[in-house]
Amino acid sequence: MSKRKISLILALILLVSILPTRAAAILREEAPPAADEAAGASAQEAPEEEGKEDDTAAGNLLAGKTVSILGDSISTFKNYSNWRASRYTNYNISRGKSYYYNGRYGMHVEDTWWYQLIEDLGLRLLVNNSWSGSTFYGTRAKTTGAFDRRCLDLHDNTGSNAGEEPDIIIVYLGTNDFTHFREDLGTAEIDYDALFPVDDEGTVTYARPTTALEAAAVCLHKISDRYPNAELYMIELPQRGDADEAMLSALKEFDSGLAAVAEHFDTVFIPLYDSVITVETAAKYYADKRIHPNRLGMDVITEAVKNAILTHTAWETDPYQTVALDLMAVEADYGANRLVRRGDPFSCTLKAAAEGDVLAAVTMDGEDITDEVWADGKITIPAVTGDVTIMAWVNLPEETDK
Repeated sequence: MSKRKISLILALILLVSILPTRAAAILREEAPPAADEAAGASAQEAPEEEGKEDDTAAGNLLAGKTVSILGDSISTFKNYSNWRASRYTNYNISRGKSYYYNGRYGMHVEDTWWYQLIEDLGLRLLVNNSWSGSTFYGTRAKTTGAFDRRCLDLHDNTGSNAGEEPDIIIVYLGTNDFTHFREDLGTAEIDYDALFPVDDEGTVTYARPTTALEAAAVCLHKISDRYPNAELYMIELPQRGDADEAMLSALKEFDSGLAAVAEHFDTVFIPLYDSVITVETAAKYYADKRIHPNRLGMDVITEAVKNAILTHTAWETDPYQTVALDLMAVEADYGANRLVRRGDPFSCTLKAAAEGDVLAAVTMDGEDITDEVWADGKITIPAVTGDVTIMAWVNLPEETDK
């Protein structure tokens, strides 16, 4: 009779400095309270938390900055888009072009990637020009293509914020181009001079794009010209749950083309293709197991965008550091890199991916705090005061040879 004990080590190195106010809410086990869906409610009217600390006083100069979003169904939520910002946006979003709404897939507005982003960074949503079916190009450019008019409808011209311009613009499009118009995606070899001809007086005109990547270039050119003071970000398309090898190859090529277009216009390109969202993990991160994120999937997008903004923004911020995950035979209740702030709480639930018990060792500033923070499969640190290192492994059950 022999015994075999195998320990598979998961190294989670967490460099900890500061954590956004709602970071703990990202690791939620229950759905948040229902969002207010009063007719006509807009995201810039989201209520402030009573007694919430003034992030500006803490040195976060991002607090109060405005953000506008140009997106598709992944970025929608019913009644939380400022659809009054323009007649064109009003026409589309007011016709019910929101994929997400209160209670669908058990989700609420607080679960969306953009709502988490504005809460975590203290931003203020100006315009969410997102609706289901949106594309960069497509054959229905007048109704779905963003390159024509919608990319210019990212400022607020209604109510008390009349005429206000966005400080940050985030573009998250391309999924519907890839899904419905794959033959029109194009390549990264774009003739920008032909796409943006300049007349003798120096006026730029726009040739009509013939591919999705050309339409993306027109979008970024128009946005950069119309909103010259805004920081511009574009989100990469993650892997899909319905993809085979050929589709993944095409998606990777399309993403590479989007990255090239973003680089041409000095736009920060936010990587997602190589995130924890893969064909194999689609059921965990997609509500429809295909392309529409559930709460965990939204968390992954939130952290990617937040990390990009805090890394590239010109606005002075406190130093943020990343919580890096390397999951091997252990699953966490979230799978994205994290950004944390000194003095705030941190929690994480670990679950064995194979049969066996999860064991863990936790240190903070080199001191072993395992007994104080690790219990029942969950790590709970009331206040992070230094660098944290978590090691977790699966202790496989003993086997007996017969």
